[in-house]
Amino acid sequence: MTGLIQGIYNSDGLIVARYVYDAFGNQKVYDRNYNINNDESFIGNINSIRYKGYYYDKESNLYYLNSRYYSPEYYRFIRIDSIDYLEPQSINGLNLYSYCDNDPINYNDTDGHKPKWYDVAAWIGVGLFAAAAVVLAVGLAGAVIGGIAGGIIYGAAIGTVTLGTVGAGVGAIGGMIYDVANGNDFGTSIWTWTKAGFGIGAIGGAVIDGAIGGAAAYSVTGLPNASFWTGLGPSGEIIAGQATNSQGLITLGQTFGGKVAQFMTNRFGYAATKYIWASLSKTMASTVAMNSVILFYGGSISATSIYMMYEYPELVKRGIEIIQQLIGG
Repeated sequence: MTGLIQGIYNSDGLIVARYVYDAFGNQKVYDRNYNINNDESFIGNINSIRYKGYYYDKESNLYYLNSRYYSPEYYRFIRIDSIDYLEPQSINGLNLYSYCDNDPINYNDTDGHKPKWYDVAAWIGVGLFAAAAVVLAVGLAGAVIGGIAGGIIYGAAIGTVTLGTVGAGVGAIGGMIYDVANGNDFGTSIWTWTKAGFGIGAIGGAVIDGAIGGAAAYSVTGLPNASFWTGLGPSGEIIAGQATNSQGLITLGQTFGGKVAQFMTNRFGYAATKYIWASLSKTMASTVAMNSVILFYGGSISATSIYMMYEYPELVKRGIEIIQQLIGG
């Protein structure tokens, strides 16, 4: 759970008091060595801001939530809420003593009236994940966004899906460790930490991989000496690179963008990064500063290749001369 006051540090940065809570806010106060300390003069007991940042009244053992008091022992407020907050469509909504709809793991209540989701990062991550799924689905249908925006969008989509999933796994493990370290019942914090890890991973993935994808697309914009290649098999990049170097040209695979896309392919697989390659190719074809380009190809050019689907239509539309050179039979 976020918002918990878990300890107090002195001016030297050393912890002097620790707090351990169950899901509903029942607490124990420890010294730095995890020994329970009930001395009223101990700083851990003097401090009144504790569970979820609520004010703790030591005399009544109740938390004050700005409008009424909450009892962690009975999991209820000690007086009813305003009838303005009745929600007849929900069973929990008819109980005006209920705290956080009986779900304190996922809800927080800062004013004593209405529970609120506090795992904002998780919900942002859910939104990003849904958007990423749409982007990848559209990509698989063959619709590719060109230009730097395309690189950003596809990079962010891949980062969201992959790092969001990784973050969820890391969060689940963190929740288990946290429960063991704090003596909680097994599984108390797993779901909360899983959501937080997913949200943080998805957000980080979107930002990091979006920036990488955008930088990759930018690197192929306006190249003055580019060439294209297709149908050269597993070592196509090497074969095309050797051929283009001999003529003072550069291929997509040799640019910074191509190297980044290759790194992401090695990391996530070609199925996930295919449309980053397509976005880079379309960007190059639509912005390359040449009157003609050289195409290096193998024995045949597939109608479903990235070249035929995305590069060739752009080159034809711009009226650029295409010089074809067969390599490898």
